[in-house]
Amino acid sequence: MEQIDYFMQRMDLFFLIFGRITGFFISAPIFSQRQVPLSAKVGLSFFLAFTLLPLMGQGTILVPAKLGVFVIALGGEMLVGLTIGFISSLLFSVMQMAGQLIDMQIGFGMVNVLDPNSGTQVPLVGNFNYLLAMLIFLIINGHHHLILSLYKSYEIIPLMGVGISDGVLVNLIAISGKLFIISFKIAAPVIGAILISDVVFGIMARTVPQMNIFIVGIPAKILVGLFMIFLSIPLFVSLLPEFINNVIHDIFSMLRGLR
Repeated sequence: MEQIDYFMQRMDLFFLIFGRITGFFISAPIFSQRQVPLSAKVGLSFFLAFTLLPLMGQGTILVPAKLGVFVIALGGEMLVGLTIGFISSLLFSVMQMAGQLIDMQIGFGMVNVLDPNSGTQVPLVGNFNYLLAMLIFLIINGHHHLILSLYKSYEIIPLMGVGISDGVLVNLIAISGKLFIISFKIAAPVIGAILISDVVFGIMARTVPQMNIFIVGIPAKILVGLFMIFLSIPLFVSLLPEFINNVIHDIFSMLRGLR
């Protein structure tokens, strides 16, 4: 009963906490997928907000009494949650980008599959990388780290402490460039092998002009690409936890720009 009475007294503070958590569940990987029922998202957001309410309500937080100011504060809290989810989802977009680079090299550029989450056509190898990254992300409890980063965001940006500084755009550009480099590193073994095979076929075309290189080269490039993908899976699995840690660090750096 005491908890319910406290909840009724600080319902305005509860909605501010609920706004940040809701923004997180709208954009965060795994939680934002269509396969997760809306009732589960709302229920989990409500539960987390109800759990954090006693912790956030210990200080002297003055919630705006005017409706317009309160709506602006609520939008700022949702912006923080959306930022956390958006930065973390960029990692999985990078996996699809790396797969698209591989698809273009091995001849799968026109082969797409339907992604049930977004409802769009995605590259074949890119979808494979995405599903593999999602599986590893769940195995190493990456979703727990995301929820923990959501909790720690209140230490960096307290309630109603949102403000956009000049460093936000700089951090966003730096994070985008870093993630593009990660996608190229993931695709580098396959791209390197295909480049070597192209050089070999070029030499064969000069030395043996009677051979139809196009008929021989296309299936050979597919075999070389698939073989290199198979060999690079252990490297991909070992590097993914480090990539996730870097994304968590990028989330905190972006949040510091929103103080």
